[in-house]
Amino acid sequence: MQNFLSLDPIVSMLMKFTGGLLASLLGKIFGGGGWQVLEAAGIELRNIDFGKILQGMEITAVAFARLFKHTEGGLVHSDKDERWTEICRT
Repeated sequence: MQNFLSLDPIVSMLMKFTGGLLASLLGKIFGGGGWQVLEAAGIELRNIDFGKILQGMEITAVAFARLFKHTEGGLVHSDKDERWTEICRT
């Protein structure tokens, strides 16, 4: 059996200290981070004719969500902003 110095504990300790810094540095250079928010949400009623509703006619309801997403571009790329609406028809 041969004894030798293992670098694993030292490498693990260095990765704990530098891993966050390295990830932050790479994120600032190449981007990729970002965030997403719900800007608006609601229900839109269509084809509303109160006379026909009182007679039992159904109305069309549409649920919607308007979303916004920002992606960091870093030094290599530009930031990217996206807006879209998702609709659920019932």
